[in-house]
Amino acid sequence: MRKIIYLIFLPMIFSCGGNSSEKAESGNILEKLTFTVDTVVVNPGDKIINLSYGLGVSALSLDRKYLYQLDPINTHINAINLDQLVLDQQYPFEEEGPNGIGPLIFEMQIMDNEELYLCGYDSYGLYTLQGEKVKTFNLNEIEGIEGLDNFTLGPRIKLSRNGKFMFSMPRDRVENTIELAVIDLETKSGKLLKIPAMEKALDYNLEFRMGNTTQFYGDVISISLIEDLVLISNSANNKVYSYDYVKDSLYLFDYDFALVPNEKDKPIKKEVSSIEEFRIEEQIALGQIYFGNLLYDSGNNRFFRFGRILGPKVGESQTRAGEYFLFVFDKELKLIGEARLEGLKNIPSSAFFKDGKLWSYVNMDDELGFAVMDFKF
Repeated sequence: MRKIIYLIFLPMIFSCGGNSSEKAESGNILEKLTFTVDTVVVNPGDKIINLSYGLGVSALSLDRKYLYQLDPINTHINAINLDQLVLDQQYPFEEEGPNGIGPLIFEMQIMDNEELYLCGYDSYGLYTLQGEKVKTFNLNEIEGIEGLDNFTLGPRIKLSRNGKFMFSMPRDRVENTIELAVIDLETKSGKLLKIPAMEKALDYNLEFRMGNTTQFYGDVISISLIEDLVLISNSANNKVYSYDYVKDSLYLFDYDFALVPNEKDKPIKKEVSSIEEFRIEEQIALGQIYFGNLLYDSGNNRFFRFGRILGPKVGESQTRAGEYFLFVFDKELKLIGEARLEGLKNIPSSAFFKDGKLWSYVNMDDELGFAVMDFKF
């Protein structure tokens, strides 16, 4: 185990904002922030944890004692005991047949009844850990979203933990817009909600094809399910939509950060004609603010979000210097702290909170490891 202690640099006073009706306030919960990082490694015993795709498709148990990781090559699910840091068991699944999960899985979630929700291409189902399919969702029978097929709805459709609602973000590539699709599985009805604040990310999608090779850069739009809320954020600006599917209410949070720009503001070209031109436009995007996903610390009822601004490449290598930032929000998504972080080289990958500490995936010589960050403020 290796421990590193970091010092933090931050402003004494900052401004924060909610929607347009909220006033800025002063204060910073991160004024005395420090943090340490421990590196831990999982013991797989006589088995192998396949890290070909990193942590890949994975999900936490509701008590956060286990991490379930899908091995798509060997078609089984690894049950990793996070308390003991061992691989407890490998559960076999079938790709085809009545219990088949299909060839491609993009999303895995744990339901309130501890069943697994697996979402693949044109395949959405509930399974037991023993590999038995207990339910298949047929989205072709949903009214109110006619004209949207499974491809348009996207491969990463979220399912509420009670199994009653589904959510996705279909994109209109002609109009360059995106919406939130809300599907009520009990009434077999659906609707589309406008989320224009997320469309900033679509302005930073760039693709160049040459023969059989495709180069792609894109900012991301993501959905997180926290209790009865659907939180939608993107990497190109700091805005967040909160949709309460019990109350059927959509709310936009619009922040004013002190340490970084609130959004990317230098446009890039929509089309390029050479790989050199692609690299130039990519550098313009990478040199601007990038926001990570919202991470929820349920024990302390706070949200955390990282940000970064990368510098240019160093010589011919892929190494980039960068500035990294942390933003903290209370349970109502009010901004309560921001700080510049010294010592980070990347935004934490596949990160989650457990017992008040932030765990993120690291590859330790082809063994599954985690960097465990302990924040003090």
